Amino acid sequence: MRIAYFDTFAGISGDMTIGAFVNAGLSLDVIAEELKKLPLGGYRIAERHLMRSMITATKIDVLLDAAPLERTMPPSAPSHDHTHVHNHPHTHDHPHAHDHPHAHDHPHPHDHPHPHEGPQPLPAVHGVHSRDDRSYRGIVRLIDASTLDARVKDTAKAIFLTIAKAEAKIHDTALEHVHFHEVGAVDSIVDIVGIAICLDKWGIDRVFSRPVRTGSGGFIETQHGTMPIPTPATLEILKGYPIELTDVPFELTTPTGAAVIAALSAGVLTGAQQLSVEAVGYGAGGRDIPGMPNLLRIVIGTLPDEYDEEPLIVLDTNIDDMSPEIYPYLIERLLEEGAHDAYVTPVLMKKGRPGHLVTVTCAASALDRVTAALFAETTTSGLRYREVQRRKLSRDVQMAETRHGSVAVKVITRDGRTTRVPEHEECRRIARERGIPLVDVYAQLEADLAQTR
Repeated sequence: MRIAYFDTFAGISGDMTIGAFVNAGLSLDVIAEELKKLPLGGYRIAERHLMRSMITATKIDVLLDAAPLERTMPPSAPSHDHTHVHNHPHTHDHPHAHDHPHAHDHPHPHDHPHPHEGPQPLPAVHGVHSRDDRSYRGIVRLIDASTLDARVKDTAKAIFLTIAKAEAKIHDTALEHVHFHEVGAVDSIVDIVGIAICLDKWGIDRVFSRPVRTGSGGFIETQHGTMPIPTPATLEILKGYPIELTDVPFELTTPTGAAVIAALSAGVLTGAQQLSVEAVGYGAGGRDIPGMPNLLRIVIGTLPDEYDEEPLIVLDTNIDDMSPEIYPYLIERLLEEGAHDAYVTPVLMKKGRPGHLVTVTCAASALDRVTAALFAETTTSGLRYREVQRRKLSRDVQMAETRHGSVAVKVITRDGRTTRVPEHEECRRIARERGIPLVDVYAQLEADLAQTR
């Protein structure tokens, strides 16, 4: 199984990810040629080489034309007259640790040795201005309208869906109202689709990472006002995934970088796994950071078997003096705090008392939050915990087309065969949005997936 290990010791952003894959040996010409399959113009992609702590790394820049971008979407594109959530998944229009120049500085092509032009904008057949295509749904239609390989499309859409869900929750709006900033949408599309192309061209089966490092203690200016570091979007996206807060007052991990990890990673790679290294690449951020090289390192290699292993913490506690009505809410709270699983088992306790055994599994990074929730939400005065190893089948999340549109599905691999299972949260969303019983949504999606195997 070929994997890509994201060594996020200085965080992660979209352009750093592409830079690391290019530095590892993938030609930017190949990426640029694949990007031409998107009906998107008005940009150029360039690479340059920077030194960080005497390590040669690749910096990727998406350079936008000064003129407004015009292109056409399918006639079904809705008109958005309401106020949009302007989500810029990269830099929030401000300088930060990675200092992405992108469109905001409008750097000239001669500043970069290897520019690659994107295709020219499509003629306005349907008269839809480009800003109407910056919604999440519009970007999905743009990707679907391309001639990219199906795997690249699915990967890119999964990353965009992760960002859109986080933005929708933060701004208390629906997915279809999430709107990417006019400028930021172009470099976001190029970065995210470019990452999907890199994974496909390298033949990556699984993605792993270390705990994602973020800055903290600083503030950034965004379109929505002053925000703390890490930004709300980055934290929402990485909820449930191991992170490591640092005292660096810069945005080490951007929402796009966080979404790449959250959407694609199978978890943290443990020292017990034997990785045969094939290639190593370094993607550069745009500025020097005192005390650490501003780099993303990606290690490409193979693991000897199809199982994924990770360390987990198991906590349990016995309770005999709490109303059973509390347990459903308790489980919900524990999952919100990062638990992988939580369940309650009826037990007969000392002195013949009937009670309940609460069992929780979580990553070590979530231990304190889960412990605090147990003490706050139950009557227990003590709990037990121990370290265990979890071995699981290879799994991934991909987008699939169904009667209810593009839906995230879990892809499980066993003995070389894959099984696609609807994601519960997606089924719940569809059931609520369309007023369909949940059991019927499951049946419909399973039938649609069976037809497209």
